[in-house]
Amino acid sequence: MLIFYAKYAFIFWFFVGSNQGEMLLMDKISHDKTLLNVTACTQNCLEKGQMDFRSCLKDCRHNETFPGALRKVQENYQMNMICRTESEIVFQIDWVQHSRESEPAPNATYIIRVDAVKDNNKETTLYLSDDNFLILPGLESNSSHNITALAMHGDGSYSLIAKDQTFATLIRCYQPSKMGAVNLLRFVPQPDDLITLLPR
Repeated sequence: MLIFYAKYAFIFWFFVGSNQGEMLLMDKISHDKTLLNVTACTQNCLEKGQMDFRSCLKDCRHNETFPGALRKVQENYQMNMICRTESEIVFQIDWVQHSRESEPAPNATYIIRVDAVKDNNKETTLYLSDDNFLILPGLESNSSHNITALAMHGDGSYSLIAKDQTFATLIRCYQPSKMGAVNLLRFVPQPDDLITLLPR
């Protein structure tokens, strides 16, 4: 489930010729210990299995019971775009395992930051998700969006998945080009599908 967390807007023309606007934004979001603590608490609550995602988030924001000290760790996550429309971008976050032993992916709640620049204003939206399949809604058509993602664990450890990766939405009323002739190079029939392939 994807939950909207917060929205920030910064007017850059106040900071012409400097990077103070970006520094303010990074100070507000990347170093926002409250956001990291609330997300760690939410993941910790989910692991106990007594409440759902929305209830855990509400409880953690209200009670401020944080599970442990925050610390950055290096884990192998990758974020891939699955598809996009004129107003949505769909991602999947996967945990990549490099060892030969089969280990389950660690439990995580994901923090997703979406940056969009509109008329010299930088608009940042934050989402939290307990699912690795994400649909980012309500995006402006034919525009670029920078995506930053973190995986937050219940013990206070977190891992950077992607930082300012740029993705674009499609133009309004987009239609793909017509497809030409397709040549089939190889076909491997599946035993279960032979019945559907036989002529009647």
